[in-house]
Amino acid sequence: MDTRGIIMRAAFELFEDRPFHKISVEEIIQKAHVSRRTFYQYFRDKYGLMHEYFRARIGSILIEGYDGTNWFGQTKNSFDYFLSHAPYLLNIKNTHGQDPLWDFLIKYVGEFYASVKEHNKKAPLSREELLIAEGIAAVSVHFYQYCINHPENIDSKELTEVLSAMIPVTYRLYNTAENAENAENAEQS
Repeated sequence: MDTRGIIMRAAFELFEDRPFHKISVEEIIQKAHVSRRTFYQYFRDKYGLMHEYFRARIGSILIEGYDGTNWFGQTKNSFDYFLSHAPYLLNIKNTHGQDPLWDFLIKYVGEFYASVKEHNKKAPLSREELLIAEGIAAVSVHFYQYCINHPENIDSKELTEVLSAMIPVTYRLYNTAENAENAENAEQS
């Protein structure tokens, strides 16, 4: 494993056990067996490390590899991840009065839904369409928050079904020759 990966894994192990604000860079570098200089060669601070985790792990679960055809499966997998990693995500979600996880998710998920809609429209989105994408992102993030705060009370399939009923098909599926008919049928029901 590369040095960057070693540092990330060490930090994530620490974040699993204790709140983010109680973990220092010194603890991370000791656990990773690297120097302070090496740490700062890869990350600006522990917040940069946290954002790298969001991008690398959560971003890949939410969006990477999305081909426009399996929104339900990909969304269910993302809820499964949030449910199974609730303790870690609770430890990092509220940092010094900020919620970097929610900020990241709102931006990332909003960009995803806007890109799907733009792909379907084959043109830039209107302000109204961008607001809808932001609203969908806010609803989605609320569901992720629910996973983290109440993991014992919810099922990922149920969450995905409810979210699916709330999001217009043109923001979920790519309208290709293969699935345009399915999208049209889904919108009619």
